[in-house]
Amino acid sequence: MCFEFYLPLTHEAALRVTLDSLFYKDVVEPRLRRIGRMKLIAAGFVEKAGEAEGAFFGRVLDLVDSKFGGYSIYHVNGRFRADKLSTLDEALELQKGSGRYLVDEMTAVARFIFPCASSDEASRVRF
Repeated sequence: MCFEFYLPLTHEAALRVTLDSLFYKDVVEPRLRRIGRMKLIAAGFVEKAGEAEGAFFGRVLDLVDSKFGGYSIYHVNGRFRADKLSTLDEALELQKGSGRYLVDEMTAVARFIFPCASSDEASRVRF
């Protein structure tokens, strides 16, 4: 399963700091605990009968460990419309007044690839 998301280049440094934190168990585990056991179970993480909370979160961490190995960020150039859909004449008037109708922007794309053996496993990864 592959996920990609796009963001303005100005946010790349903050994104890297956040994503880098996912490489550390002592950061990921508290986040999972804040999500809560019930939400994780509702998302498809199976609860074993009589399983202690620590063991449950340990199994979820094992899944994170086996699925999240890294990410990549690459840059793409894009062009975006900065105003409502206009005619050529309207866009020209906007530009004459120091406005911009088309804007070129460098965008960062973060990509994550997760190996999944089944659709059940994929639903947990999506969560």
